[in-house]
Amino acid sequence: MNCKEKGTYDLIFGDAFNDLSIPYHLTTKEFAMQLRSLLKPDGLLLANVIDSFKKGAFMPSYIRTLEEVFGKRNVHLMTLSSDYEKIGISTCVVVASAKTLDMDDFVRTVKERGGEMTSHVMPQDGCRNI
Repeated sequence: MNCKEKGTYDLIFGDAFNDLSIPYHLTTKEFAMQLRSLLKPDGLLLANVIDSFKKGAFMPSYIRTLEEVFGKRNVHLMTLSSDYEKIGISTCVVVASAKTLDMDDFVRTVKERGGEMTSHVMPQDGCRNI
């Protein structure tokens, strides 16, 4: 909030969440706009989110808020399991960027570099159905 230099960060990682409680001011559209202004044009915002995957009200709301700031196709959700029907309360990572991200390319790049994917990228349309 005190940073005066806009567009300087490659990555901002949000992990200020405590159990199922999240400070409200960190989830607003205004705060997301401040974070976006600090990112480089191809910078990433990553945020840990803990919620009930099927019954929670926070995660869908937070994703919609970020879509208002970053664009509808520029917000993605990474989960611990690809069995979306059986995910209960879980930690997920929301990925947002002003630049359109090719998440399939992201997964390929991780695997090509010898990395191991221990999470799954939810298909884009799935984010709208939670």
